[in-house]
Amino acid sequence: MSLNKVGPANAHRLQVSLKGGHHNARGTPTDYKNFYLNIKLYIGDQDSQLVVDKFQARADHLPDFTFNYNIVDGELRALFWADETAKINYQAVGDVLAFDATYHMNKYNMIFVPFTGVDSHKRCVMFGAGLLYNETIESYCCLLDCFIKPMGNIQC
Repeated sequence: MSLNKVGPANAHRLQVSLKGGHHNARGTPTDYKNFYLNIKLYIGDQDSQLVVDKFQARADHLPDFTFNYNIVDGELRALFWADETAKINYQAVGDVLAFDATYHMNKYNMIFVPFTGVDSHKRCVMFGAGLLYNETIESYCCLLDCFIKPMGNIQC
């Protein structure tokens, strides 16, 4: 429920409602609060490293998965990823590329940048995606370089 921004007290209340009463729900509101705090203590300032580790595991197990990142002083400043399907989409219908940097994430205030195109059926297809810490020229240049390298032959 924390993924949906439901706090521990409300999460307990919802569990009691869903389970049909306090006698069917496990734990007390205090148990829920303690569990939430334990998770936050475990993650601490390592949340960017958890993301990088998750992407590294994908790169190790999925063929042709690419990701690049930049961490400065323990903060994730830039991240780009593209999987095999995205690369195939780009090779097939990558004549026109669009990227939209108007999506801001709530918790970290990073900018989500999807790289998209349109296929022959006029449907949007993904070519890759990225996260940016700020909207500077250097950030965009870094992200575009990360996009160009795995996509192969690109003509401007």
